[in-house]
Amino acid sequence: MEAQLKGFQAAQIVVGLTQLTYTVNDGTSYNDTYTTHGNVNVSDLSCYHMQYLQKGCPSEVTTQTVAHSYGEMNVGYEWRIYNDIADVLDSKHNYRYYWRQIRNQRQFAYRFNEYNPEDKEQVYPFFTNRIITAESVHCFTYNETGSDGKEPNTFSYTNGTHNGTVAIPNVYLGQQGTTYMYLGYHPPASAPLYSCGPRCLWMWAYKNPGTPEPSAFYQCAVNVSTVSNTSAPQHSIPDHVAKNAAASVALHGTWTGTGKDQDYRSFQFYASGSAWEIHHKDADLVGENFAKFTLGSLATMASLNPPIQIPGHLPHLGHQLQIYEPYFWALVSCIVVVHFAVLVATILWVKDAASYPAGGADGYEMHSEAGHDN
Repeated sequence: MEAQLKGFQAAQIVVGLTQLTYTVNDGTSYNDTYTTHGNVNVSDLSCYHMQYLQKGCPSEVTTQTVAHSYGEMNVGYEWRIYNDIADVLDSKHNYRYYWRQIRNQRQFAYRFNEYNPEDKEQVYPFFTNRIITAESVHCFTYNETGSDGKEPNTFSYTNGTHNGTVAIPNVYLGQQGTTYMYLGYHPPASAPLYSCGPRCLWMWAYKNPGTPEPSAFYQCAVNVSTVSNTSAPQHSIPDHVAKNAAASVALHGTWTGTGKDQDYRSFQFYASGSAWEIHHKDADLVGENFAKFTLGSLATMASLNPPIQIPGHLPHLGHQLQIYEPYFWALVSCIVVVHFAVLVATILWVKDAASYPAGGADGYEMHSEAGHDN
């Protein structure tokens, strides 16, 4: 009887241990999001939308203003280093962007997500394999050789091979500050003169005079890749959006002139101490600023643009039973073995009990002792 009791206790312990072989995913972590096929929410990437102010794509002025504001909003978000694209695809964290060292510069990457339309707060994303990158391909340094001190202030520069001049309004100049410039004359989306490709623009930065560094000009080719692994037209970012992003660090939404004489050259000034200043940086690090601002503008756009619904990987919302199979089957085997042992012990006990006379073993012993006394 004692062996039987111990067997039952062991069985109960094993059954209790099965609770260690599974968990219930209540949707509190997007690391374990599980999906099915269905209509999902993806960002409308056709332009820089103003979701709560107007429908459709905004004007050129609004587009430039929003593109710049979205780049500013990327400061302070969590990011991660990656060595190759596989590192981005394998990541189970919803980082705002990724960066890696390419040549002497950094390339920045953003991964797109898909969401269940019922997930209004975008808490449980499906991490896609669609990625877009931004980088400054070439950057050149020019020494300032003089200025006329007028309004606008016209500066001359050279690198020993190429010479040029640029006029900057005085409001965008300041001691030890940084001036970013888009000098394309036409809007960024249709700028033939300063275009370096269908999704690339030549951008400029001016390091204002400061101590102990001399002033200097920098020219960088800022390039935006196409979105990788697209399976629907809605997954792509158009060329005109890419170019607005490439120029976004210098855009402010205003222009001069009227009719055919409109001038879209644009400037933005950042004081000393800003996250975007370029003092104590070489040409490659200036290019890094351009690329980071560009990618940040696109990443914020993808996060804030209104959603559209298309077929994709639909994340489930709610609870999911997750079983740790190796532990589960090991404990199931233990349960079977223990229960079999209990069954065998029970059978043996029953047979043993049935082998005694009606009075039981104790009664038989008492009868024998009484006969011996007589």
